[in-house]
Amino acid sequence: MIRAAIVGATGYVAEELYRLLLSHPGARVVEAVSAGSSGKKLEDVYPSLRGFGTPVLADYDENRLIS
Repeated sequence: MIRAAIVGATGYVAEELYRLLLSHPGARVVEAVSAGSSGKKLEDVYPSLRGFGTPVLADYDENRLIS
């Protein structure tokens, strides 16, 4: 299983990347980073992602991302 993190998760490209990773059977998004929307669920920023179990957006923390 590939564990993926999306940095800049509220940008247009990140929304499309999240959709692609959702459909990939060998990948799982475990972290989504957005300085401006930290604490919100990704589906609150992109309502079209409701029901997909989106992560809570976090602040950038390099140490957490490499673990």
